[in-house]
Amino acid sequence: MTFYDFAAPVYGIWAAVLESRAHRLAGDALASHPGLDLLEVAVGTGTASSALPVVAAFRRCVGVDLSMGMLKRARRHFRSVREERTWLCQADARALPFRAGSFDALLNCYMIDLLPEPEISVALREFRRVLRPEGCLVLLLMAEQKPALQRLWMLLYRHAPLLVGGCRPVDAATWLNRSGWELERQEEISQRGFRSRLIVARPHAPLAGG
Repeated sequence: MTFYDFAAPVYGIWAAVLESRAHRLAGDALASHPGLDLLEVAVGTGTASSALPVVAAFRRCVGVDLSMGMLKRARRHFRSVREERTWLCQADARALPFRAGSFDALLNCYMIDLLPEPEISVALREFRRVLRPEGCLVLLLMAEQKPALQRLWMLLYRHAPLLVGGCRPVDAATWLNRSGWELERQEEISQRGFRSRLIVARPHAPLAGG
């Protein structure tokens, strides 16, 4: 059992208290880039996308997560969305089980900041691969916090990472630029003192060899 299998029953509380505003703004960003097919990588418990009105506008909504515990919770949240156009499956963000160019939009919330640095570019390249050339990536991740909290957070991350869910702030803009993305928008969002970063990006260049 992974940490997020264990945390699935209570993760929604954290998200509601500290991340719900960021999720709403991510939904607004998706609404400004309409399309037919939406993929959410690291769908978690489904509390983010299942609550977004914009999801109902997509023809097909696919959610993937590595944690079966999270996916079981997500199925409950997606019951209000028509079953025939909503799919959930277990998958690794670093090797997505979809053909190239399968989706118009990709939503990814609070996952990039969990990955070891060498794996960040791997995941971002997979995101590019499954998006259509005009596709849109909407990314949420932990931002750098106020100095006192940042110092405490990083101390815990280095010595007891499970206490902070294994995540830490990362410079996502730099990783996106290195991985062939063009940034359209960046915004910092604060909720009860916890800072998140919203990034909207598009594929900048064709993948090498493809």
